[in-house]
Amino acid sequence: EELGSSNWEISTVVSVTPLSVIPGSALGGMMADRLGRWRSLLAICILLVVGPLGIALAPSVHIMILFRALVGGGIGAGFVIVSMYLAEVAPTGMRGRLISLEEIAVAVGMLLGYLTNWWLAGIANDWRWMLGLGSITPLIVALLLLLPQVPESPRWLFAMGRPEEAEATLRAYVGDAEARHTIALMCEQKEREPAGAQEGFADWRSAIKDVQTKPGVRRMLSAGCAVAVGQTACGYLGVAYYSSTVLKGMMGKREAFLATIAMGAAKVVAAIIALLILEHTGRRPLLLASAGIVTFASSWLCIAFALDAGALALAFGFCLFMGGHAVGLGAAMLVYIAEVFTTEWRGKGMATVICVSRVFAVMNTMTLPLFLHSFGAAATFGLQAVCCVLVAGGIWAFAYETG
Repeated sequence: EELGSSNWEISTVVSVTPLSVIPGSALGGMMADRLGRWRSLLAICILLVVGPLGIALAPSVHIMILFRALVGGGIGAGFVIVSMYLAEVAPTGMRGRLISLEEIAVAVGMLLGYLTNWWLAGIANDWRWMLGLGSITPLIVALLLLLPQVPESPRWLFAMGRPEEAEATLRAYVGDAEARHTIALMCEQKEREPAGAQEGFADWRSAIKDVQTKPGVRRMLSAGCAVAVGQTACGYLGVAYYSSTVLKGMMGKREAFLATIAMGAAKVVAAIIALLILEHTGRRPLLLASAGIVTFASSWLCIAFALDAGALALAFGFCLFMGGHAVGLGAAMLVYIAEVFTTEWRGKGMATVICVSRVFAVMNTMTLPLFLHSFGAAATFGLQAVCCVLVAGGIWAFAYETG
């Protein structure tokens, strides 16, 4: 309102962030392979410090769109690099839980954001403070990365021809026996690499050729795409971005903020549950269960809007959706796409599936407010329920269990 934004400008402001995740994730895969995981993480943290400050201080919608695009690029690169780093540093028995901590961090961050927004609501320039405070967390992470206890990825060191440093790093994290075993496996994999591979990683030319000629590579890529696309095609970002706007039409502004806080709390609880059961249930069952829950929650919202069931019924549906998403499509997705690809393919494979995933994210965030305005909430969430059914079918058909 302060910047005099039209509906199309609001849609652009919201959707430019997931849109920018697409090139950001591709850039993240290239950065991680060329610069290393650690340097890339530090660069992304710096970008995510500058971006929110630029959004908060933006004098116009166009400047805000520019800085939101920078933030989106940083988020996309961060998704790829963080998951890759954890997959390559973590002990085998803890890999799933450690990568799923990324989803818990996202959930806690969202909850803290909701709480902060509720606390700041009503003060002068409240929305600018809400956005600017987003720079604090990446600043803290950037400082922590400078500690000597945060090393470079051992797999990247090995690929760069530094096996002694790689083994020393592995010993510090997984012990002597697993370090020796991992180095031996990397040596075997190095011997099997195609002659055209660059610096131990698949280049794009050989990667495209492998997709065309190797069924195993196509299987990895299909599984990764089914899971990564499912995370966004179910309508998650639209619910996360626009639920408070929808609820404001049913209740007061502060009550709507409280409802979003409940959604954030549901997401945190579900992500913690996923962390506790992930290694016991497996990735595929958790992903399928999550797809089923978001389908039910979207159907609930469709019926609740159609029957004008009231604010509490809607808040319950939104909380159920956020919790159901977090328990599998949120927490297990990052674990799955980090594990389903081999080391040679991990950087470019993860970048590819996240790029495809974010295309659906952009479609969701662009179309949801337009659909709500044109067709009404009941029809919109009915369509979302159909999309969730398709997500469940894709995971069932293509996603296999990882080791």
